[in-house]
Amino acid sequence: MQQTGLVVGVLVAWLMGQAPAGEPAEKAVVPPARPMPGEGFLGVRFNPNAVDLVEVIGVDPNTAAANAGVQPGDKILRLGELRTVNPTNMTAYVRGLQPGTEISLVVLRAGRTVRLRAVLGTRPMLNEDD
Repeated sequence: MQQTGLVVGVLVAWLMGQAPAGEPAEKAVVPPARPMPGEGFLGVRFNPNAVDLVEVIGVDPNTAAANAGVQPGDKILRLGELRTVNPTNMTAYVRGLQPGTEISLVVLRAGRTVRLRAVLGTRPMLNEDD
């Protein structure tokens, strides 16, 4: 019975985008939401527990972020019209834009500021089994 509780706890943590107890935050994964018509998609994964900044922990292949050159470890300082970027406002901002919209990014990479441009894509559809 204790193992069942552990499995349920890990599943709940995954669904909430939080690392299970004892796991580092870098292993936290935010499950993709079902896309809405017209939602832009950048294709970065980030630590959902971070409050004041967006540190990229993964870049999905063949996405706007990958094509723009965003790399794991980058800290997104500016995104389009956003001058202060955090996980909440970045997600809302990108989802509020149409696929095909070109946006600028300013990232901090290895202590240097790097300017990038990305053309937003469409969030991949999930299988019904996901």
